[in-house]
Amino acid sequence: MLIVEVFSPTTRRRDATYKKELYAAAGIPDYWMIDPERQTLAVARPGEAARAVAGTVVWRPAQASEPLTIELLELFR
Repeated sequence: MLIVEVFSPTTRRRDATYKKELYAAAGIPDYWMIDPERQTLAVARPGEAARAVAGTVVWRPAQASEPLTIELLELFR
């Protein structure tokens, strides 16, 4: 499973803290946090600190035949 959250100015803090913890506790393996204002993407996984992604982000779920690949420059155009 993958959850992608697009931050808004009014929910940024809640999305990056409360929701990150909520999704980890629910066993969601990947939580992507997109900040359109700062043009950043961070990936959070249970038990790990969120990490910023630059360039290309790739999601490879075990059951998929092909990975999802997104060029961040294209995302923020």
